[in-house]
Formats: sequence, C-alpha cells, structure tokens
Amino acid sequence: MTQKRKKQTPDYRRASGPVAIKMTNDYLFKALMQKNKRVLKALICSLLHLKPKEVRSVTVTNPIILGESISDKDIILDVNVKFSNSKHINLEMQVVNKLN
Repeated sequence: MTQKRKKQTPDYRRASGPVAIKMTNDYLFKALMQKNKRVLKALICSLLHLKPKEVRSVTVTNPIILGESISDKDIILDVNVKFSNSKHINLEMQVVNKLN
C-alpha cells in the first residue's frame, strides 16, 4: 500500500540561504518594481523619507517586457511620482555598473 504524499506549498517567509540572483540585477529590480506598485511606493517613500499618505501614485513610465534577457546591464527604471499636494517628480533609478 502506497501512501499519497501531500503536496507542500513553499513558505517563502521562512526561506533562507543564498539568493542566486541579487536585487542589484537591473532586470530583477525593474521586474519587481513594475509588478508591485506597493513595493515601489514603499521603496520611494523610504528613500525620500516620506509617509505613504504623502504619495498619491507611482507609475513606471518605461516598463520592460518580462521574459527578456535577465543579464542586460543597461536597464533604467523611470518612475513618475505624484504627491498628495499635487506636485510630481520623475525619478530615474539604476544600479551602478561595477563591470560585473
């Protein structure tokens, strides 16, 4: 008699060990930021020392096509940030190229 194994869903909250691709990879960084506006807004608020309620919206103005080469080094993330006080800025985020 064989026992049926219960399929386990990975629990990423307890993940540990080395990460194969670092967040300093331009593609991975941009893919995450364009896919999750909440994460993008939180990062911008942290970098600019803002409260989340001060930022009305964040929009990636030059999205990448997910699935393209992960080794591209010259990806630049442009983000339009609109504030609650009706002002706005355009941010350009990029990783410093360390020739790696």
